[in-house]
Amino acid sequence: MEYYLRNGLWLDLFYGEQQENKVGFKSLTLAYDSDGMIKRTVNCFYPDIGGLYTQEMQNTDMGVFNMIQKKKAKRKKKKVA
Repeated sequence: MEYYLRNGLWLDLFYGEQQENKVGFKSLTLAYDSDGMIKRTVNCFYPDIGGLYTQEMQNTDMGVFNMIQKKKAKRKKKKVA
């Protein structure tokens, strides 16, 4: 914290008395890749969408869909003596 007070730069990803809170990121300027698509990072605030960019948003953008269905667990029958 002394470094922050002297230089104004926080060097850790956590803050708080017991470092129980995680620092969030905010994109001030959008960056674009060679195809003209906006580069995004999960859990970063973007002003153009007005909120955090989530993992679900990234999956949708990348064309990844949850096709896996959970299988029901089979119950074992109790033996009667």
